[in-house]
Amino acid sequence: LGAGAVLFRRRGQIDVLHVHGADWHAGFAGWIGHCLSIPVVCKGANVPVFPPLAGLPFARRLEAWRRRVRYIALTPAMRDDLTAHGVPGGSIDIIPNGVEIPDAGPGISSEPVVLHVANYTQPAWNKAFDVLFGAWPRVIRECPEARLVSAGAGDVSAWKRQLAEAGCAGLVDFIGYRPDLEAWFRRAAVFVLPSRHEGISNALLEAQGFGLPAVVSDIPGNRAVVVDGETGLVVPAGDAEALARALVQLLSNPELRRRLGAAARRRTAAEFGIEAVARKLSAVLGRLAAEAKS
Repeated sequence: LGAGAVLFRRRGQIDVLHVHGADWHAGFAGWIGHCLSIPVVCKGANVPVFPPLAGLPFARRLEAWRRRVRYIALTPAMRDDLTAHGVPGGSIDIIPNGVEIPDAGPGISSEPVVLHVANYTQPAWNKAFDVLFGAWPRVIRECPEARLVSAGAGDVSAWKRQLAEAGCAGLVDFIGYRPDLEAWFRRAAVFVLPSRHEGISNALLEAQGFGLPAVVSDIPGNRAVVVDGETGLVVPAGDAEALARALVQLLSNPELRRRLGAAARRRTAAEFGIEAVARKLSAVLGRLAAEAKS
């Protein structure tokens, strides 16, 4: 109600409503945008794009309205998921996330540090913490000097217990939320992201932009960023053994890390540089505003 009142009062000042994620608020935005003649664009956050609305007030109306807005899909797989759920293909633009590409650094670190960035307040199954910490004891058996550094806000006590039970207490550094990870990107040798569900991870893009080879799970958002064998290694989602093998492969082979990392930096600059992505987004928003005025 409060949002509706604010939007009504400021309707003459608003060219486009932008929604992040296609939850119930995308349906609300679609409805209020229609009432106020303001175009609405929603940026998908994950695949599948539509979280369930069962049990929410006005669920059926919100469900219908969130299918009537324009969408920005991060990947072709996200576009396909949207069309499979009733969004017209002509209402979808594909624009990935973008990141700043840092100045060239000293190159891939020789330290056997694996960097992991996640939000521990989000669903653990989606982020596959169980897979990562299940894989780490296997990595340590092959690479005893390796260190896993995991950055992210939230309670990690359960994962510390799992690691302790596996005999790996103290072999993972949980460093909490860090607003600036540049020093860690430059210190690490490998980046890891084993998620079961992900849109396009900005942390993954940043790591590749710094020239870090990545080991990622085989899900659409990760495949859009990492080319298997070219900029990193892709392993089956949920497979701790495969994840461990890929990490050991990179930790044991400095030349492979260097080659994949250099290719990762080049590809990220070409495909995901913030300037190019911002131009694409600006064009979509400008087109929507112009169509509304006409």
